[in-house]
Amino acid sequence: MSQRFFLLTAGSNARGQLGIGHDQDAFQWTLAMGQTDSGSKTCDEFPPVGTRVVDLKGGANHTVAVVEDLKSGERTLWGTGDTSQGQLGPQLRANGDADSRFTQISDLPDVFEGSDGGARPRVKQIAAAWESTYLAFAGSSEDDDILVSLGSSNDFGQLGVEDADRASNDVHTVKLRQSLEGSECVGDTRRLGRIEIIKLSAGVRHACAVIRTEVVPSPEEPSRSLDSKNTMGRCMTFLLGWGAARHGQLDAILNSNASTSSKPPRAFPTARVMGAWDGSVDVDVRCGRDHTVVIVTSSKSERGSSPKRDLVTLGSNRQSQSPFRPMLSPRQNIAPVQAVATMWNTTLTLMQAGTEQRIDVWGAASRGQAGSNLTTSATVENHPVDISQVLGSGTGRIVDLVAGSEHGLLLLETISSERSNREVWGWGWTEHGNLPSSHTPDPKDPRQVIIVPERIWPAPVLSPSLPVNGDVDKLWAGCATTFLQIAIPTR
Repeated sequence: MSQRFFLLTAGSNARGQLGIGHDQDAFQWTLAMGQTDSGSKTCDEFPPVGTRVVDLKGGANHTVAVVEDLKSGERTLWGTGDTSQGQLGPQLRANGDADSRFTQISDLPDVFEGSDGGARPRVKQIAAAWESTYLAFAGSSEDDDILVSLGSSNDFGQLGVEDADRASNDVHTVKLRQSLEGSECVGDTRRLGRIEIIKLSAGVRHACAVIRTEVVPSPEEPSRSLDSKNTMGRCMTFLLGWGAARHGQLDAILNSNASTSSKPPRAFPTARVMGAWDGSVDVDVRCGRDHTVVIVTSSKSERGSSPKRDLVTLGSNRQSQSPFRPMLSPRQNIAPVQAVATMWNTTLTLMQAGTEQRIDVWGAASRGQAGSNLTTSATVENHPVDISQVLGSGTGRIVDLVAGSEHGLLLLETISSERSNREVWGWGWTEHGNLPSSHTPDPKDPRQVIIVPERIWPAPVLSPSLPVNGDVDKLWAGCATTFLQIAIPTR
């Protein structure tokens, strides 16, 4: 059975970052709109018919999305919102300082030069910081993957390039190979194989990438320095980071001899190695405003059990958002970690032990980020989100956890005939309407928060133009923005 996909949005929209055709905040679910060319008078639903959104990220006032053709698998980039800093590419910037509908981004010449036959590299990963965007493109079977940053503001090195190397068209190539070859863990006597980008994440002014490559000894290197199979290289996984660093959010995590008293630099303008692991280790990363969470999945686990995940937090801990410090042992998980999410100053973990699930929160809680009415504290440590209503009487299972700047979202699968197959629940700050629900926060309350998770999809009241007979396919959260992709069965 084929499907038609729709993107619903709500929340902050001062520069058109919701892609709904205007720049007013949306307090109810609204269909996203698209246009092939900036300034086009034709308005179409987004994503286009025959496609779906496979990834979406939001910055301060801009949104970038990866759209995939359902038949060919071809991927295209689209963006909406603020273009004034070049964060959505040079063409959209030239057409004005903002766009309020999703528009295709097709003008990244520096990326496509030299690619095979002029073919466009396939976009693999995306991330968005405050006023910049990061795009990872797949290289050929022999060429490195390409990491590109879009933007012009580089006060904290967030573009990943030195100011002297910044391109005039706001399209910059982050030199991953150069960063690795100059690092201690690779050295001058080893050669690198093809570089593959595995993960991307960005905070407000810093970003991280997980990459994988083969490290091969050069003829001059003593054979004892590698494995017993010394004529072959070995696969290694690296965590790299760049941008704002003064809170320690880009510190190295595996150097047990590092001094805890040394003051981190203000910024790293180019990518630096934060961690290195032998083999194809499953490493993931989440960036908050001034902190970073690194998730390392162990490949060694008992048969039939979930793999163990170690968590390490780097950076600011002023609001208790970084409890798992690198100089201490990684978190000893009582239950397997199913998912990790970060708000600006809050860290959340979804844990599962057997059939029981829970969400623990560390960090800022003054705007409902803790998801519980059991605390009035400005900060919390290891505090449980109240998900009793979410799970019901054993009729639901949380399958995804995502977080925006100061709000959280859960995707729930249900097995009850009285509930939808998939529901979305949310909590936290909703001043801009990013959590549409039956409960409207008191307009006299300056906090504008939803304290305990409430169901926001299916919505209690829907516009006649919105799809009602589909399931949530994916969900994303940005800076006071929320996006849901709905799949509708078609014949």
